[in-house]
Amino acid sequence: MNYACDFARPDIFLVYIAIVCMYLIARSKFLFLVPFLVVIGMLIHEGFICFFMPIIGIAFLISCTRKKKVFPVIWFAVTIILCLLTLVLVFKYGKTNVTDVDRLFELMQNKIDIGLNSNMVNFEFGEMKQDLWSISFNELSAYTTWLELIFYAVIFLPIYYIYFKVVGGNSYIVSNVFLRILNIIAPFSGLLMIIVGVDYGRWFSLSITACCIHLFYFVMTYDIDIFESLKIQDIGKVLTSFFSIVLVYMAIGPMGDIHEHFDFLVSLNNLVTLFWQ
Repeated sequence: MNYACDFARPDIFLVYIAIVCMYLIARSKFLFLVPFLVVIGMLIHEGFICFFMPIIGIAFLISCTRKKKVFPVIWFAVTIILCLLTLVLVFKYGKTNVTDVDRLFELMQNKIDIGLNSNMVNFEFGEMKQDLWSISFNELSAYTTWLELIFYAVIFLPIYYIYFKVVGGNSYIVSNVFLRILNIIAPFSGLLMIIVGVDYGRWFSLSITACCIHLFYFVMTYDIDIFESLKIQDIGKVLTSFFSIVLVYMAIGPMGDIHEHFDFLVSLNNLVTLFWQ
């Protein structure tokens, strides 16, 4: 059920939009679509500006320096302007009152057969939402909060290591020192959402996704051989490691789950039960 709840989040659409944007930039085709796709992404969730806008912006800048054409510069500027305007509009006019929340709950309940808890909808707009960081450390305990942050960071690091080794600090791929520095820190931009609170796994998983999409952009643009970049000879070991990582991700459950449901052992037990029933 948790997987279904996470899949129902709008995050998957943000990922699709980011992939399409990076593909268009890598191929230098239909660049005029990128600003509008970014606006759509921000209207779906304003966090798009933290998760995916940095890698889209860097891809634009690298394209400008690599191909020395004026069009990527123009569309990069248009994208930034529209992105900022959308952010202002979202925060100025995107407020929701209690009547809207009640109407939303009614519409949701009419679409599904199971009973919904109105508190889960009201939570998003209630007083609790205003101080989630305090809730994480006080009501849910600092120990649990730090445990989860460290746990997700450990999962994030192997993915980032692959990214860094392949493209992060590669002067051949990105010759400009300033862009190379931005390239190294870009995958961490989504972690700024941690200050919002509780959905730590969600922020880490989207940051990991952004890291992989950025790597995908470089592979497409420069025809990079990842195995050669990592100096890997034994493909069998790589596949074994890959599937081991997949099993770990399955064991921990949906990374987007809310903070107080951090139950690694329960998820692991569910995974074992799934395979041994």
